[in-house]
Amino acid sequence: MELFLVRHGHCAYDNPVFEDDLPLSPEGEQQALLLAKYLHGFKPTRLFTSPLRRAAATADAIARETGLEPQVCQAFREVWIGDLLGVSNADAMRIYGDVYSGWNEPVLDFGFAGGESAREFAQRVSPAFESHIWGPFRDTREKAVLVSHGGTINVVLCHVLGMPFTGPLPFDIHNASTSRVRTPDGRVHIRSINETHYLAGPFESREAPPW
Repeated sequence: MELFLVRHGHCAYDNPVFEDDLPLSPEGEQQALLLAKYLHGFKPTRLFTSPLRRAAATADAIARETGLEPQVCQAFREVWIGDLLGVSNADAMRIYGDVYSGWNEPVLDFGFAGGESAREFAQRVSPAFESHIWGPFRDTREKAVLVSHGGTINVVLCHVLGMPFTGPLPFDIHNASTSRVRTPDGRVHIRSINETHYLAGPFESREAPPW
């Protein structure tokens, strides 16, 4: 199998509060088109996506380019942030004090605020990945695309590498990036992580919060 782990395109992060289901920004829509054209050259055979709007819209662009039907899986959505939803970064610092590390230091351990802990997040994503993609297709010639989120991709990469996911993100995953995994001989081959060379101009270096 050849697996393409795709992060959604850029979103409108102008709202000063935490949100869960952001749409793509105009920049993100352009990124999705460039990404879709790049993936078309690999002739993917399967397309999976998170249900959140930013991922689904990115998957739709890939679907239009490749003719594939996106398979939506709820378990591939980003970490649930619980009571932080609708709260500003400043208020989160005030309410949760030293427990909350801040927007720019994602630890994906929001269990303290009624959200998923890192363990709960991994326990949601890994079994879904195993049952929908890794188990059925690992030893086949399928070329699968999974469109999801920075946290989700980190969990999946840890899963295929046999690494525990403990919260801090070990892999830097940019908007509209691809990370490629191949299993040609029963072993896991990481071909690339956070690949963005197909994005033009300012889109390539654009960074955003982890979800």
